[in-house]
Amino acid sequence: MENLKENIVELFKTLADLTRLEILEFLRDGEEKNATEIQVGLGKGQSSISQQLKILVGKELLEVRKDSRNKLFKIKYPQIFKLLSVSKAFISNKSKEEIEQSLEKLKDIDIRDTLL
Repeated sequence: MENLKENIVELFKTLADLTRLEILEFLRDGEEKNATEIQVGLGKGQSSISQQLKILVGKELLEVRKDSRNKLFKIKYPQIFKLLSVSKAFISNKSKEEIEQSLEKLKDIDIRDTLL
């Protein structure tokens, strides 16, 4: 149980970075994208994007695949967006009913299967 708690802490630490959140949102459509597409799409510097991609891959939130010339990145666990949706509900002063609806979306996720 302690390991599960530590994994939850690590997950939230990983999500506690604006650029990493922007990368996740940019890849939300499930399509593979290379680092340059992500960099241009977000209007961020190459080194910043590369550093954050490395962290997201290391924490297993992104999958990476090499094609002939590029590394291609995509979301490993789309369920992460349900967690982000609930988080947004809490900080957006939504009504109790809206927050409960967001929490209901998480009901079918076994968090132990999605944690790193």
